[in-house]
Amino acid sequence: MSSFISYSARLALVIGVFNHLSYATMPFDETFSNCFSLPRDTVENNEFDCKTSVFEQSNKELEKEKEKLKAYIYKNYDNPWRLNDTKGAGIEIKDIFWERFNVSQKNWLVSRDAFCAAEAALPGSWASAAGDIEISCIITMNKRRIDEINMLYHPTLDNP
Repeated sequence: MSSFISYSARLALVIGVFNHLSYATMPFDETFSNCFSLPRDTVENNEFDCKTSVFEQSNKELEKEKEKLKAYIYKNYDNPWRLNDTKGAGIEIKDIFWERFNVSQKNWLVSRDAFCAAEAALPGSWASAAGDIEISCIITMNKRRIDEINMLYHPTLDNP
């Protein structure tokens, strides 16, 4: 009886630790989660195709938002104002913004990818699901980045 109790106690401890650690990763993105209900081994409309499509769509949405920001900045940002404007040949502020934004975006992508790779490696994450955890994290981070970009030119989002 004592060996059963110690085994049960050990099992309960392991389950308790696992349950605690399983919440360490961010939840799966809802659109990505829907892919898990599809069959894995069909030729078309399978789980892999769905995951790939959701991931690609997320990246396209992020790129689309960048282009919307660029169009807005270039249409509305103080054309007459230039830096170092001695004879009208200075650099336009909108160009400086766009250059700095692109540097920021490049650094953000590196940070996002490293963050999501780290998240997928957290204890409690199933090793076989690490790839899915990483992709879902990237999708979630892309959505958050879109919100950040929107705050640059949507005043209603600046003051939630």
